[in-house]
Amino acid sequence: MGTQDKEKIKHGLAGAMARLTEAMIMFPIDVVKTRLQYQNETSFRRYTGVFNGLKLIARDEGVSGFTRGLAPRLAYIVPAAAVSFLCYEEIVSVVSAPKQADVNWYHTILPLTGILGARIIGSFCRTPFDILKMRLQIQGTLATPLYTNTRQAFKATIKNEGFRGLFFIFLRSSTTRHSILNSIFFSL
Repeated sequence: MGTQDKEKIKHGLAGAMARLTEAMIMFPIDVVKTRLQYQNETSFRRYTGVFNGLKLIARDEGVSGFTRGLAPRLAYIVPAAAVSFLCYEEIVSVVSAPKQADVNWYHTILPLTGILGARIIGSFCRTPFDILKMRLQIQGTLATPLYTNTRQAFKATIKNEGFRGLFFIFLRSSTTRHSILNSIFFSL
């Protein structure tokens, strides 16, 4: 393994650690956001805003209320971040390489198209994790929680809705959103 490969791996690990750190710090806010979006007039527990949600979750559920759904989130984002950063480094090395006379436009377009395709596939793969994460996050708003852990949420979803239950709800909007946003992000 050459020095260049070691640098790319180092960037991949740095990306994975950055996403891990971000997820751990921001997850309580994500829990509150999800609960605010989910709540309606029949919700067992209602929040009036972010700070009210943080206060009530801390008081009524403790730390575990802020970490429901964290396992499926980390199971996806840490390896995905490493792969994204590795791909990004590879594309940067291809695009920034000294140009020769026989290099055509596709040497730039092909990597960008590859990133777009990878992000679409990534969104498809991430959707089940997001659905499980959200289902676990809203447990604190229900009078009778449906799941106690990720495995139970997964099994119940498959039993009650089939594999379609892991994909159908967010697949279309998630794929479109991530394709557009990541195309912009990686092209800057």
